[in-house]
Amino acid sequence: MAKELMEIGGFITEGAEIVNHDASLSGNGTVDSPLGTNVGNWTEVTNEITKSTALVQAGAWYFYYNKALKLIHIIGENRVVGQGDAYELPLKYRPLKHFVINNPAGAYFIDYNNDTGKFVSRSGTNGYFSVALTLPCVGE
Repeated sequence: MAKELMEIGGFITEGAEIVNHDASLSGNGTVDSPLGTNVGNWTEVTNEITKSTALVQAGAWYFYYNKALKLIHIIGENRVVGQGDAYELPLKYRPLKHFVINNPAGAYFIDYNNDTGKFVSRSGTNGYFSVALTLPCVGE
């Protein structure tokens, strides 16, 4: 590794080693094993999400995961009819906080429970739900 003069926080340092980064997420950030810089990589993980075909009767939500940033992105529109577990996420994809999604009319609701990873539609639900969310998740 090369050494050079560097300015850090207004101070000149001598002998700092240059760490070259690659495009993978392997490594631990040390000079011997640099951490990659591939933070813009989103992977569709929709097929890993459990969906209730009895409750989700039209449309779809799509799930994308960013391992480096520990983010889950959920986008799409669906029609949910009835009460129960509409979707269930594996632990690593679970957003960290509870939240509620309501349909455009504001009459029907789906609750997300971060302890179980379930999107649960409330009693009497019968409507379309549109989402475009990017949230921090448990990650790997």
